[in-house]
This record gives sequence, structure tokens and C-alpha cells, in this order.
Amino acid sequence: MVIDAQVETVTERATRSHALTGKAGLEVATALLMQPERAAAVRELAREVGRSPSTVSEILAALRRDGVVDARNAVSGTDLFWQVAEHWPNRRVHLASLPSPGDATLIRPLRLGLDSTGNEPGWALTDSAAAAAYGAPVAFRSGQVLDFFVPDHSIVRRATTLLGAAASDRQALATVRVAPVPAVVQHRVDVDANHLEWPLAHPLFVALDLAQDTGRGHEILDMWTPDERWTRVW
Repeated sequence: MVIDAQVETVTERATRSHALTGKAGLEVATALLMQPERAAAVRELAREVGRSPSTVSEILAALRRDGVVDARNAVSGTDLFWQVAEHWPNRRVHLASLPSPGDATLIRPLRLGLDSTGNEPGWALTDSAAAAAYGAPVAFRSGQVLDFFVPDHSIVRRATTLLGAAASDRQALATVRVAPVPAVVQHRVDVDANHLEWPLAHPLFVALDLAQDTGRGHEILDMWTPDERWTRVW
């Protein structure tokens, strides 16, 4: 016997209380901020960030509810950037030495990715050094600590073993941390003004790092507008 009838569900699926809860929320939000004017379709965005359409749909619905994206899922104003900044991790591992871009013995073990900026993940320079290379009003002197995003925890452990852990942040020559979202190390940038020979993190991620400093960092962001290749979202 077959009964063909519509039956109401006993319970409804719980709605997402906050759009940026969990890593998926950060992935969707940063993907939107990298192209803030586009009308993002759910399935296209899901393929881009490697998440299920249902998860992306829930996140977008929460963002629309919060008023930080419009009905087309395009970014509205700067509120989304500052919400992401509140969830942006900043804990770093301090290294005693800096890998040399010309040292072939380190390029593969540490997956530096120096020759394949647009093809595969690798180390991405961020914070003050990257901001200076982009033309932000920040002072960066020779010998200052370089801050990097790296693809995963195994590279952090390997870098600590091969380059040594600094006894304190004052003795460090570099810092590393796992990229909060894959796009950080997948969308690295080369600019002519960068004399350090390291690929840069996208301006969005550099700006999120600067935003962690509520004093000087916010002042720099107030005065920094990237060139026409990127849209300012802060």
C-alpha cells in the first residue's frame, strides 16, 4: 500500500544564530569581501569555498538578516569587514631565523611556493611589511620581523624544527600562523613595489591583520586605499 500525502515536519531545521560562527562563516564572508560588488550565487560561492550549498545558503541568509549584504548577496558598507576582524585569529609562532628564498633545501620541505604564486598554496607575507609594499602609510624598516601565513599546521611544526623557535618575540626574525581561510594562501599577490621577494597576502587579509591593532592599525586603515585592482571594504 502506498499513501501519497503531504506531512508537516515535526521540527524545523535550526537557523544559524551568527553568520561567522565556525570556519565556514569566515570562508564565505572573506570570499564576499574579496569581490564585494558581485552578486554571489549560492552554488557558485559553494564551489569557490568548497562548502555545501546548504551551508553557504544558511550563512548568506544570516548575513542578509544582519544587513551586511544586500538581496543580491553583494557587500553593503564596511560592517562585514569589521565583524570578520573581530573573529580574525592573530596567534603566531615566533621563529629564530628566516628562510631564504634562494635556499633550495627549504623550498620544498616548507612549501614556500615562491615560483607558483597563482597556481598552488604557499607562504604569504602579511601585516606591516605587506601593507608597506601595497603603499599603505606604515613605516617598515630593514630587519623588522616578517609575518607569514602558511597553508597548514604541519608547515608550522616543520618551520619550527628547521628554523628554530625564538626565545621571545623580541628575538624573532619571522612569525608563522596557519591561514584562517584557504584563500589567504591560494590568492597571493606579486607587486613591483615589493622588494622583499615574498608573495603578498591579498590586501583584504593584510587589512584584517592591521585591524587587530585598535590604535595605530586603525589609523593606517583610515588612510589606506589600495589601488584600482582592489576595492576598499574597511
